Amino acid sequence: MKRTVVLFILFIGVVIFDLTSIEVKISQYQLSALGSQPPPMRSVATVVQMSYYAQPGKEDEVLNVRLQACAVLEKMGIARGRVMQRINSPRATQNTDSPDVIWEGEFADATSLKQYEDVADKNPDFLAARQKMGTVTRKVERRYWEVR
Repeated sequence: MKRTVVLFILFIGVVIFDLTSIEVKISQYQLSALGSQPPPMRSVATVVQMSYYAQPGKEDEVLNVRLQACAVLEKMGIARGRVMQRINSPRATQNTDSPDVIWEGEFADATSLKQYEDVADKNPDFLAARQKMGTVTRKVERRYWEVR
């Protein structure tokens, strides 16, 4: 008797699962027949991160040049981002090759990211800061991050 009840319950579960699958397929067919698209994904913010490795003794100059570049961004109506300078701490990872200055800019969508990139690639004052940065750094890294 118990075995029969268990088999009956399993049978009902399979039937319900099959009906649910059929409903999903019908819904998908109706959407495609109507030409409807699923709702678009929301835009995702992008963070651009620049890491600057100063030449020996040029740490303060690297910081000042990055702050000048931020002022250009702000003057052009773009968020200036945030600038971080490495400090010593006993809890910090002791890496012999860490950046001395990091800049991060967060851009809410592709349009604001493109505006930043246009200034970074074409604005004479920003290009001058980039050129100066090349004389006081030994290495520069650029990373793009997607905010989740």
